[in-house]
Amino acid sequence: MSSNSYQIILLTFLLHASVGHAQNDDKLNFERIFWQELNEKEENKPLRKEQFSVGISELPQWFWNLPVATDKLSYAIGISDPEMEDSVKAQKQAVQRALLQLSLMSGASISGVSDLYNKDLQNKYEEYYKIAGSSFVQGGIVVLDSSKTQLGEKIVLIKLDRNRKNRFHIETGVEVYKSNTKIEIGWCSSEKISYYARTDSDSMSCICEQDNEQYNLLSVWNGDTISIPAYRYEYKGIHTDNTTDVSDSIIKLYQKGLWSGYFQAFLNGLQTTIANHQSRLKSMTELHNHSSGNENLNSINRNVVNSNIAFNIRTIGALYGQLNIEFYISAK
Repeated sequence: MSSNSYQIILLTFLLHASVGHAQNDDKLNFERIFWQELNEKEENKPLRKEQFSVGISELPQWFWNLPVATDKLSYAIGISDPEMEDSVKAQKQAVQRALLQLSLMSGASISGVSDLYNKDLQNKYEEYYKIAGSSFVQGGIVVLDSSKTQLGEKIVLIKLDRNRKNRFHIETGVEVYKSNTKIEIGWCSSEKISYYARTDSDSMSCICEQDNEQYNLLSVWNGDTISIPAYRYEYKGIHTDNTTDVSDSIIKLYQKGLWSGYFQAFLNGLQTTIANHQSRLKSMTELHNHSSGNENLNSINRNVVNSNIAFNIRTIGALYGQLNIEFYISAK
């Protein structure tokens, strides 16, 4: 290709990119063509917050239709990080993440505090909670099915059969912090989720931080940090509400990947389940009687949760372009 041809391609790209935010999707896709045409090496490409779309991934039917759980049978879905070159490692990571959920579902100890400040035009909501799962889980583990997305994410369906006399050891922990503050032009939100799971043979940990539209993810598997490609992850889902808009059933997990979006929905669903389970709503004046004259304290409501529950997945679906997971509390 001649130097004039390179200049034409570069000029076309720059003109296209200057059109504005309304054509951002076209810009991202055309940028891919730009790098292909110039035959640039991957390591020479600049880092971008959001890569091009690679299409909508189809998820297996069993992802949306888990078998019905009982007191003796529980089911969980595990998902690996995208584009892991080692298929054995991807399978083991997906299974480990399913075991993390089964540990929590078999008996979770949940403690948390949330504060809602509401005075005049000032509004702020903060919450922080910790979850620890069962260290020893009774039952046998069976991989019922597996699949793979076009982005290389391994998905497994796991059954925990408590009729079996087996048991496995796993150490798990989850921490979640969320903050929403009203500002002049809307809301400023941030969220941080960190968790780990360690068995006798494998260990994983992850930290997910979201500040408004910025999303950062650090995934570690057996001591190795895994790089998550900055794609626009999209998946075809099913409805869990009454909407007829087809676009609402497209799961849009930009920059996150399927597992991060799934586990975030898992925690959101769990939080909804325990919202009225052994929780207490207090005013700050009840907590600080000596400061009852402080108007700022009177404007704060505090919710305290301290629960030990076992639960199972009821449904997995799509709701307003995000994954939605619902649970029901079961007997331990």
